[in-house]
Amino acid sequence: MNINGFIKHYDGLSELTKVAYDNTLTMLERRLNTNEPTDDDVREFLKEFKVGTTLQRHKSAIKRYFTYKQRPWTFDSKEFATAHKKLPHYLRREQIELLIEHAQDKHERMFVKTLFITGMRIAELRSLTKDSLEPDGVKFIGKRGKERFVPVLDADFMEELKDYARECKGKLFPQRY
Repeated sequence: MNINGFIKHYDGLSELTKVAYDNTLTMLERRLNTNEPTDDDVREFLKEFKVGTTLQRHKSAIKRYFTYKQRPWTFDSKEFATAHKKLPHYLRREQIELLIEHAQDKHERMFVKTLFITGMRIAELRSLTKDSLEPDGVKFIGKRGKERFVPVLDADFMEELKDYARECKGKLFPQRY
């Protein structure tokens, strides 16, 4: 299998996606007796994964590899289990207030407040800079490189965030939590 060529061909993928696809294809490659997987090889590999996002990730990686190799995807969509959609788990207002109250410092407090007030993903939040702040909200590059704008109706919070940003150099929340 030409896994490196495949990964280089899809250069626009995120680093995490590249790593996940590489892992999947390497796992599949280890089971092969030939250079390229047959439909039976793929079927046996995917049947080891019952349900969930791991199966979906493996299917996605192999489908994309087949596209790269200009091979048709001949499997029935119902042949493999599909992931069950889970409803998101939300925190109650009191729980969020406790998180903010127990923050270790101003940086952590602003991180938690901004996360919950804007509803941003953590990766989006970590990409914020002073230039991301608009008079009435936050502008940033979101998932799949799309520009997003999140309006912030709480004027007091917006002022607090701008004051916090004045003290920052570079990204507002560069550390991992």
